[in-house]
Amino acid sequence: MKISINITTILHFIIIHLLVLSPNKSMAQSRNSAPQFIFQWHNSKVVELLTKSTPSDSFLISIYPTDDDLKNNSTLFKRFKVYATPEGYPIIVDLSNFDLIKSDGKVVLNYNCLSEGASDERKNGKLILAALETHQLAIDAGIVFPSTGIDFPGPGKVEFSITESSRWSEMYTGFANLRYSHTNLGDSTTDSSPIVEGEYGYEFHPYVKPWEIPSRSFFVGVGFKTIPLTDTIPLSIRWKIMLGGRVFILKYNQSRPADEMSKIRGEWRAGIAMDRYWEIDQWRIFTDIQLEIPEIGGNYFQIFLRGKVDLPLSGNGPIDLRFSVLAGVDLSIFQTLLGKSAGTD
Repeated sequence: MKISINITTILHFIIIHLLVLSPNKSMAQSRNSAPQFIFQWHNSKVVELLTKSTPSDSFLISIYPTDDDLKNNSTLFKRFKVYATPEGYPIIVDLSNFDLIKSDGKVVLNYNCLSEGASDERKNGKLILAALETHQLAIDAGIVFPSTGIDFPGPGKVEFSITESSRWSEMYTGFANLRYSHTNLGDSTTDSSPIVEGEYGYEFHPYVKPWEIPSRSFFVGVGFKTIPLTDTIPLSIRWKIMLGGRVFILKYNQSRPADEMSKIRGEWRAGIAMDRYWEIDQWRIFTDIQLEIPEIGGNYFQIFLRGKVDLPLSGNGPIDLRFSVLAGVDLSIFQTLLGKSAGTD
């Protein structure tokens, strides 16, 4: 018996399978997939729960602290209904009186689908979600344009930094950073010499509750900076002490990167320092600012602009100006990226 194979028939079969059967299978999977829940902070006190579901559906939500001793406290047990959509439906959540510092920023969320016939994965579930970032670890790398103020901007150099902060109580945060950069002293030898500088200190943010994000703080700390190597100057480390204030531009866990200027992240700080790096005019005033560029980057990295000015307190003496373009990776996002599906404890 002779069997003839029609190529056209085979192609039709493949096309029908890809365009009809596969989408139906994918649609069935998406309809049975678990919902997603994401906390978003709009300022230091207002937090939304963004609820996502495909297809749109109604859920009964319960939120309570992770501490077992607090689960039965009715004032800390939030229960409400939400209507989740594929695009995400936001609802403001009252987390007041939650000790998010004690719970390392996490809360427990239980959900129950109110529609009949939902799959087991979609019907109910329990999540432990990060509602507040208490620890941050970031790596930045890019180009810095250092200058003494005469030839700004100077030639571009490599810059690399590691920054860490941990909020240990409602009023105190510890911070540390290490930065590899360059000077611009106007000499062909020292102009290309790298320096390493570091800072360690504590921030004090009064009148902030353990369920709020501090938007401003005072800080005190110590630091160091290496002297650029030359043929006649060996490696040397100079220390400094500093104090000042910091203001945060907070849009925690909004879109990454920010999709508009009103949602960018950033910070600004200013202070006074006694810096032994400068042999003359050691009393300094300084300010630096860092802002995110919207609509560039992705979930795991963003692009930032950073500027720094370091002036002698007397008004006469060497000036340190820096402008940097940096790609930043917030490593804490791997722990607090909240768009994951339902899970277990």
